[in-house]
Amino acid sequence: MTAPDPTKPWAGYIQDQQYTAFQDRMIQIGKVNHQATVSGLNTRNGVFLGGGDGNSNINLNVRSNGGMNLLIDAGSAIIDGYSVINPIQAALTIAPSTSTARRDAVILRVYDTEAGDAVSKTQLEIVKGTTTSDPPLPARCLLLAVVDVAANAVSVTPSDRRKFTTSVGGVVPYYGTRPDITTIANGQIVHSLDTMQNDQRDGDNYYPLGANYNNHVYYSTATAEIIGVGVWAYKNAYINLSRVANLVLIHCTINFHQQDPNLSSVCEWGWDWDGAGGLLQTINNGSTYQYGRSMMHSAFGVVSRAAAGQHQITAHIKPTLGNGIEATNWTITAIALS
Repeated sequence: MTAPDPTKPWAGYIQDQQYTAFQDRMIQIGKVNHQATVSGLNTRNGVFLGGGDGNSNINLNVRSNGGMNLLIDAGSAIIDGYSVINPIQAALTIAPSTSTARRDAVILRVYDTEAGDAVSKTQLEIVKGTTTSDPPLPARCLLLAVVDVAANAVSVTPSDRRKFTTSVGGVVPYYGTRPDITTIANGQIVHSLDTMQNDQRDGDNYYPLGANYNNHVYYSTATAEIIGVGVWAYKNAYINLSRVANLVLIHCTINFHQQDPNLSSVCEWGWDWDGAGGLLQTINNGSTYQYGRSMMHSAFGVVSRAAAGQHQITAHIKPTLGNGIEATNWTITAIALS
């Protein structure tokens, strides 16, 4: 039997060939969310979420067990192509506290003589820190939690630092900040275990999925305002987006009537987004409006893939003929969908 050359394209488990442990890991990498770089293939390291227990995110969770003791739940992970299993709940103990505060790290580590280690094994470990910052971590390990050990502490509480992975094309779950976008395939979805929000990578950005209300704004004023010919009158409303919104629906209205009984007016009317001016402005200047006749203009619009942060929505009107109008009852309504 011959072994395929790992530096050239090869297929896993062809009849009458033999495979090294390295090549087995390469086969695992092909099945798991991975990255292709100029130096080769590597996995997106992380914990696999299980299922069926109603609380699948307990996998490899680190929890307090009284005093300086910890428990690490069963679970599975992948670390640089190594498939790692913790079959039952395990116990670890934080080293005694001193008069100086420090931060320790709880890790799942792979040792391999092929990679230069003295032994080949896999184990849960505590990396003892010397400061209150994250301690340096060894190669081929996965950070599960950090533990802040106060001066002269008699008990500790771990802070979850797990990151998760999935099979190729699967949904990647996460806590806190979304995964580094360079570790997610284009078109792949990530799922927040905190907010239940789903986002999809599209090029160099994440875009939210679903139709949950993100934010909305309603602005209204009934103050009468005299507007002369050639003068823009406008009102502003502001919407704050906590994240990118796939779609912002906008509706603006204004009531007005002509001031001179002997003249008619022509008005330009519209709205814009973040001061874009005519870029998103709706123009209506094809009708005349007689004195004493109350009119209402209504403008609808949408903004797609609106960035997170505060945005200004402006409703505006300008008489272009006649001698002016009296405007009142402005409203601006916007709803962001994500």
